[in-house]
Amino acid sequence: EKLDYLILTHTDSDHIGGADVVVSKFDIDTIFLGDYKKDNKTYNDLMNEINYKNLTYTTPEVGSTYSFGDVSFTILAPNRTYDDPNNSSIALLVTHGENTFLFSGDCEEEAELDILANDLSLDCDVYKVGHHGSRSSSSQGFLDAMTPTYGVISCEEGNSYGHPHSGPLNSLRAMGVKIFRTDEQGSIVAYSDGVELTWNC
Repeated sequence: EKLDYLILTHTDSDHIGGADVVVSKFDIDTIFLGDYKKDNKTYNDLMNEINYKNLTYTTPEVGSTYSFGDVSFTILAPNRTYDDPNNSSIALLVTHGENTFLFSGDCEEEAELDILANDLSLDCDVYKVGHHGSRSSSSQGFLDAMTPTYGVISCEEGNSYGHPHSGPLNSLRAMGVKIFRTDEQGSIVAYSDGVELTWNC
């Protein structure tokens, strides 16, 4: 019935599609959205629904930490204004007890370098692999800073972009990261009790 936070990493349709319905159906305390504006039906539908509900959205400041229950999350990006939506993605590190999850939206190497320059901790157990496993993301320096145990790749089976690309896959495998993929396993859910992680695919 209610959401404390709705985090929409950026304004590409595959990241905000359906968000207008979420805004319509739930009471929401805080909406975070990347600051890159687009002019298409998906974006306009979302803005219209936000306005209809008399809500506002903000792009959170890097380094800010928010909490709900026994979970907290720290904002890692965007670190500046970019000329494309992918690098404008909100990135965050979620902490639940001993378990950590890193979400970088569609950040590409340019934004990843800016995240690294902040000297914020990126150490994580689970990495939601950037930009659907695209070769433009998950640079080696970025992976080295987070040293994940698990990687989750969200991509459609047989997608026209060829996601995930071999470069990030090979880098993750070389680091011993266990990879989950929606194109091979369907919906992927990680459960955290603050100590153990369990998976359901």
